[in-house]
Amino acid sequence: MAVLTPDVEAAVIRLRLAFDAEETILFGSRAYGTPRPDSDVDLLVVLRTAAEPSEARERHVRQALAPAGWCRVDAHVWAYTPDELRQQLRRGSTAVRDALAKGKRLFPTDGQSRYAVLAEQWSVTGAKETLLEKAQDDLFVARSAWWTVAFHAQQAAAKALQPLSTTSAASPPHPWPQRPGPEGGPTRPRS
Repeated sequence: MAVLTPDVEAAVIRLRLAFDAEETILFGSRAYGTPRPDSDVDLLVVLRTAAEPSEARERHVRQALAPAGWCRVDAHVWAYTPDELRQQLRRGSTAVRDALAKGKRLFPTDGQSRYAVLAEQWSVTGAKETLLEKAQDDLFVARSAWWTVAFHAQQAAAKALQPLSTTSAASPPHPWPQRPGPEGGPTRPRS
């Protein structure tokens, strides 16, 4: 049983008005009836269309929820069009999959999301391929990071050794102590 509070209900109304939402879905512990006192609020808003890029949409979400006091509430709101939902599922977004498959639809009230079938299709056909793609991407990033570290270590070693490879009459390139010469100046040790 979903745990709805007046602030969640007010947020759903504000988001529906601000975004012309097709659906609003509550998911996570509050939707599944297992919230703790410190549980956050997870909402997925399915948009009919997207008139602005996702970064601007995130700002718009914060602005829409600010009057309701949600700046003080730990809330996560995802706002996607149906095409963006498909993209998120292909990328392996478990949050979107869980919202569509198990979330409680708050608007329109009750029932399962009409996009729940996307989550089922992803689970059957796309999960293995998506997870393999993510693993390959992670391996590529790890290899890139290793090469970057190795390159910088080589550069640091070269810079540290460079003074040792150049000779100058004013200062010898070796670290051993020097003995005073006949006129009080430094000389090289005898070989």
